[in-house]
Amino acid sequence: VGEVSIPPPNRFCAAAEPLLLDPSLVTLGTTVNGTTEANFRCGDFGRGGVNNFAPGAWYTVVGNGRIFEASTCFGATDFGTAIQVLAGPCDGLSCVANAGSISDSECGDTQASRARWQTANGQLYHILVFSRNNGDTGSFAILVRDIEGPSNARCRRAQSLPLNGAEPLSGSTENGLERSNFRCGDFGLGGVNNVAPGVWYTVVGNGNTFEVDTCADATDFGTAVQVLSGPCNNLACVGSAGSSSDASCNNAFASRVQWNTVEGQLYNIFIFGRNSGSFGNF
Repeated sequence: VGEVSIPPPNRFCAAAEPLLLDPSLVTLGTTVNGTTEANFRCGDFGRGGVNNFAPGAWYTVVGNGRIFEASTCFGATDFGTAIQVLAGPCDGLSCVANAGSISDSECGDTQASRARWQTANGQLYHILVFSRNNGDTGSFAILVRDIEGPSNARCRRAQSLPLNGAEPLSGSTENGLERSNFRCGDFGLGGVNNVAPGVWYTVVGNGNTFEVDTCADATDFGTAVQVLSGPCNNLACVGSAGSSSDASCNNAFASRVQWNTVEGQLYNIFIFGRNSGSFGNF
C-alpha cells in the first residue's frame, strides 16, 4: 500500500489562495496532484500552452497601483518553476506577465522564476505556479511584494533622450518591467527565451538616420534594444538589436540600433536584458 499525496486545495483557479503583500510572509505550495486546468497561454513564449501540460497551483493578489513581483526564489523550491500572472476573473483571464527562469545574481536558484508587472489599484490578479517542463511537479515557496521601480519603467513614463548629447545618459533596468515578451525584428528580442525587465526612452525623428547604443563603459550586463514607433497603446517595430559587433563599440555587453526617421515621428526605445531575467546598469 503506497501513500497518496493530497491534491493542493488551490489546484483550480476558482479556489485560488489569496496572498498578502508582506515581505516576511513566504507561502509554501505544491503542484503535486495539481491540475493542468485550461493550460493558459501567456506571452509569445507560451508557457502553460502548447507542449507544456504541467499541473499548477493558483493564487490571487490585489493591485495597489505599484509594481509587483512574484518570485519562487527560495530553498523550498525543488523543481523548475514557471509563473503566469493574469488579470480578471477565472472565466475571463487575460495575460499580464510570465516568466520561466531567473538568470540574475540576486537569485542563485536555477529552479526559480520571477515575474514583475505594473498593477492597477484594486485589480484582482491570478498567479499560476507550474513547471516549465512538461508534466513535472514539485514543492515551492512563493512571495509577492511591491517594489520601487525606475521612473521610466512604463512606456507612458518614458524619459526623453537628447539628440547628440554631449555625455552618455546613464540608466538601470533593475526593478524594471517586462513587456509580455513583445517581439520586434527577426531576432525576436523580448520573445522566445527572453523575459527581462527594461526601461523606456523617447526621441522625435527629424528625417535623418538615428543611432542608439549602449556602448559606454558603464554598461555592465548584456543589453538589448528595441525601437518602436507610435503611441504606447499601438507600438510598431522599427528595429532591434541584441549585440554590437563593430570595432567602434568595444563592449561585449552593448547593443546598437540604426534606423531612418520620419520628421516629427515619436519613437519609443526599450532597453532591457538580452538574457532571461537579467538586469543591470547601462
